[in-house]
Amino acid sequence: MKNREQVIEAAIGVIARYGVKRTTMSDVAAEANIVRQTLYNMYANKEDLLRAMMRHIGEQSIASIRSEAQEAEGLAAKLDIFMLHFVIKPYEWLQSSPDAKDIVDGFNDAARDELAKSYQNHRVVLQELLAPYSDRIEQAGLKLPALADIIQTAAKGAKGSARDKRHLMALIKSLKIMVLSLVGEEPPGR
Repeated sequence: MKNREQVIEAAIGVIARYGVKRTTMSDVAAEANIVRQTLYNMYANKEDLLRAMMRHIGEQSIASIRSEAQEAEGLAAKLDIFMLHFVIKPYEWLQSSPDAKDIVDGFNDAARDELAKSYQNHRVVLQELLAPYSDRIEQAGLKLPALADIIQTAAKGAKGSARDKRHLMALIKSLKIMVLSLVGEEPPGR
C-alpha cells in the first residue's frame, strides 16, 4: 500500500501537468497506482489533499534549508540556500507547469491556511539564519523578526513579479547584497 508521502508526490506531479482545477482525485489515484477509494480514505476531498500537499512541500523545504544551512559557512551561503528552497525551486516548478496561474489560484483557495503556516515557518527558519547577526541588525535600527519579514516579503514578491528566471536571480542577488551590507558581511566576489 502506498504511504501518504507517495500519494502527495503523485499529486504534485499530476497538478504540475494539469493544474489544480483540471486535476481530479481519479487522476491522482491513477498516478499513485492506487484505487480511488484508497485515496478517499486518506483524503476526504481534493481540498484536503491540497492542504496536505502544501504542508508537505513546506515541511520538505524547511527540512532542506535547515539541513543544508548546517553545512554552509557565512550568511551569504545560508541566504542562497534559503532562496533556493523558498523562491527558486517553487518558481521553477510553477514555470514548468502549463497552468501555473491555476496552480497558484487553486492553492490560494484551497490551502490558504497551509500557505500562511508555511510562510510563518519559513520566517522562523530565516530568523534562525539571521540570529548570529542580531546585534548588528539592532545597531542598524531593526529587529530580527522585522528583518526576516522584510526579506521574506521581498523574496515572495520577487517570485511573483519576476519577468523570467534571470530577472528573479537579479532580484534575489540585490536582496542578498542589501542584507549582507546591513549585517556588515562582505558579499562574495567583491
